[in-house]
Amino acid sequence: SHIRLWALQLILVTCPSLLVLMHVAYREAKEQRLREASGDNYRCIYPNPSKKRGGLWWTYLFSLIFKAGVDVVFLYIFYRIYSNYTLPRVVKCELPPCPNMVDCFISRPTEKNIFTLFMVVTACICIVLSLIEAAYLIGKRCRKCLVASEGDSRRHSHSCSVSRADPVGTGGQVFHGADYKPP
Repeated sequence: SHIRLWALQLILVTCPSLLVLMHVAYREAKEQRLREASGDNYRCIYPNPSKKRGGLWWTYLFSLIFKAGVDVVFLYIFYRIYSNYTLPRVVKCELPPCPNMVDCFISRPTEKNIFTLFMVVTACICIVLSLIEAAYLIGKRCRKCLVASEGDSRRHSHSCSVSRADPVGTGGQVFHGADYKPP
């Protein structure tokens, strides 16, 4: 049944989003437990629990790829079952319990064809958007890692000896350069 396929597709596409929401809720609960246990000595683990960092970044990336994969699989299933994504008006049925070939009529085939077309177009848009967002997240992470490694190599490439004694008139502050970020 195409209606059951649509329902299954919608359920499988929304499940990864629920997984991301559960991950954020887990982070918030962990933060709350730590806050209650530590009292005044509380040190924040997640300044912003819904910010995509660490494990949440991977969960979100996995959810995007999973959604795109589910949509591709269902597009393939719809194409294989209903050639060219169109439902026929009449289907010749010869499966048991029918003793011979019987004409089976599909109710409202035009309405179902329009809805199937809508589902196909929506699935294609979702696939493209999910892949673009995944590529953006990966590109942003790679760029961040490259900038961080470039900063580390710059810091280590300069052979600047700084004495332990405070330079006169600086009050203990030493200028390391414009690209230096304190730890």
